[in-house]
Amino acid sequence: MQYFLQAKEIKHKLKFLAREALVVDPDLATRLEEINRWVKNVKSGSLTAKKLVILFLLQIIDDAEVWFKFKSFSSPVEQQSALNALNPALKYWYGELFPKWLKETDPKFYIWKQKFMSGEFLQEHEGLLERVSNKITNRGGYVVRGYIVD
Repeated sequence: MQYFLQAKEIKHKLKFLAREALVVDPDLATRLEEINRWVKNVKSGSLTAKKLVILFLLQIIDDAEVWFKFKSFSSPVEQQSALNALNPALKYWYGELFPKWLKETDPKFYIWKQKFMSGEFLQEHEGLLERVSNKITNRGGYVVRGYIVD
């Protein structure tokens, strides 16, 4: 994840990726533009203060860039080979969940965007998720924890 990006850079990168995605994947372009509209009028200082929003934006930027790499392969066989090279959790994320999220309407997206921005997003199960994640990784498994997953 690109932790070194400032809020202004994040907003610029998001806008750039939304334009680039028009050629690569219209579903990704639509989702990125929706996210861009959500944050474009938020002042950089205010955005920086919203840590979960920043983490979500960094995650969507990273996911979009990985998605661009998958889409750059010329054949489905090459795309599948790239997916197969990933650990099982990432393979499931990029092979199933992320494309499904891009294609389908997320009926709760507007709700959790509001909660993220207002600081009301509660990570009620954070402790439990952390313990489960640690158990999985301690046993040699893989975990992907994303803010996109509702």
